[in-house]
Amino acid sequence: MKNRDSGSMTVEALLLVPALFALTSFIVYVGRITDATLTVRRAADVAARVASQSSASSARNKAIQSAMQELRVSRSVCGKASVQIQLVTMKSQTTVVSSVKCVVNVNGLGLLALAPRSVRAESTEIVDVYTAR
Repeated sequence: MKNRDSGSMTVEALLLVPALFALTSFIVYVGRITDATLTVRRAADVAARVASQSSASSARNKAIQSAMQELRVSRSVCGKASVQIQLVTMKSQTTVVSSVKCVVNVNGLGLLALAPRSVRAESTEIVDVYTAR
């Protein structure tokens, strides 16, 4: 009597391996989005904080440099990045609003055919008037 289940393990492997590979790739993609979100939030916070403690003439440049430095630390997560800094004055109080945008790197995940996704974060700080400038 012949064994009828002789090739079933091969067929199961052929069906499961691509599904497991796609699931693993999707988990990596979600991890990259999460990491990019946290990185962009951190960069926006750092930029706003640096600008709030800098002189008005150098606040924008220092903030952009510090945000880009934060993004460079985790360069594998962000592809293209942009930073915008606004100084807003209302009555006698000045606030700094930093906005950081990053396109999540999808290199190595081409089999999923995912469109690049961008992540954005914004942070606001009150300018420290007691800092010696």
